[in-house]
Amino acid sequence: MYIITGEGLGQAPDCLSEFLAKVRGRPDNYKKLLLLAWLHPYPTNSDYIIQYRTRIQYQTGQVSFTHLIDCVVSTGSSLDKAIEELRPISLANLKNEIDAEEQLWARVVEAIKKVDRSKAKKFLIEPEQLVLLEPALLDPRKLDNIRFLEVSDVRKLQKIGETFARRFLREFRDIRNSNAAEAHFVKLGRSLTRDAISLQGDPAFKKVVEQEREKRRRAEERQFQQNLKYLRRHARGLLPGLPP
Repeated sequence: MYIITGEGLGQAPDCLSEFLAKVRGRPDNYKKLLLLAWLHPYPTNSDYIIQYRTRIQYQTGQVSFTHLIDCVVSTGSSLDKAIEELRPISLANLKNEIDAEEQLWARVVEAIKKVDRSKAKKFLIEPEQLVLLEPALLDPRKLDNIRFLEVSDVRKLQKIGETFARRFLREFRDIRNSNAAEAHFVKLGRSLTRDAISLQGDPAFKKVVEQEREKRRRAEERQFQQNLKYLRRHARGLLPGLPP
């Protein structure tokens, strides 16, 4: 890959290879990154991985490469390939930690089963949760095919998981102390989202979902009309002939 510099056309430095060499040299310094690369269900959509600061900064003219995603883009590679490079490092150096995190997730799965189903259903029909659930309710493929998944969708899954864990803190308190907390919260949110998708055949659940959709539609319409009035009011001074 080439970039325009103050001195003309120059080749972008391969900061990705340099970063991977540093990780291989001192994997314990990158424990959280490596654990997420192995355990996260959607690692290429992980905020932590995308925004990870490599501590390698190149400055060529006006361009600097400081985050992992910057290194990936600058070398013409892909985040998928970077994850593929990180995962063997994870397994070779953090097997005990990976085993411990997988045991933690197994306990979370058991804890989910123990949560009262009526309480879980009540949680899922809260307006705040339905907003987060909406993309997957409209397109369930998002959960199983990353081609349909956006970073924003993964953030929603994580938020659902975090909120649920706070609500039932006793059962899920260990997650917050984990280096792979983001992965566990996303998986917890995904599990709850699958429950919500399965509830779409429940008339009572379906009715609440449709009511909340209508409320949001009306709120968006009101906001649109307010914005339109504001623009017309302020544009009238510039365009006197604009109709009210």
